[in-house]
Amino acid sequence: MNSIILSTNVLEEVGISAVEFLFLHFIHTEENFGMTFNEIDVEKLQEKKLIKISSKNEIILRQQSIDLIEFSLIEVDISFNNKKKKVTKSSRTINKEVDDFVDEFRHKWHGLKAGAMGGKQACVQKLTRWMKDNPTVTPEKILSAADLYLSTEGRDVRFLQRADYFIYKQDSGRSEASRLSAYVDDIVIGTTNDDWTTKLN
Repeated sequence: MNSIILSTNVLEEVGISAVEFLFLHFIHTEENFGMTFNEIDVEKLQEKKLIKISSKNEIILRQQSIDLIEFSLIEVDISFNNKKKKVTKSSRTINKEVDDFVDEFRHKWHGLKAGAMGGKQACVQKLTRWMKDNPTVTPEKILSAADLYLSTEGRDVRFLQRADYFIYKQDSGRSEASRLSAYVDDIVIGTTNDDWTTKLN
């Protein structure tokens, strides 16, 4: 089942309000969410090249609007009565989020030791896979988890994992572990282990 997620950053980037976005979505899908759109300034949306008003006063979505709507789609398996909620972000949304913060993520390892930042492509691939498996975790929480790791376990550069290994790393038995997952759990729960040495392998 498809639903939509509204990002205030994306709306600001495009220069429209949430109501204007829902209007574009209505034009695209005819789902109005019980809303009326009498106050929408269609001339403004046309100036932003989001719609085209035909000679017959028909509103036609431009490709930028269609891309915006598809970018905001998520797949959900949700039921309020059954208290069931499963969210899956679209690949396009995840790719955009990773592109936006991967450099900031890697830079946190800058200067700690040679090679600590890891390869950018390796970080992109692993972050993309990790975020696909954990769609409710925001980039901000991932960055906070990295800060927590680097201020605790990562303080000793002898045991410091480079940035891409922090996301996923295979051990000698080819089992895969993720310190990122562990530290995100600490951020979400709001508790940390002060004895950082206990987290070493």
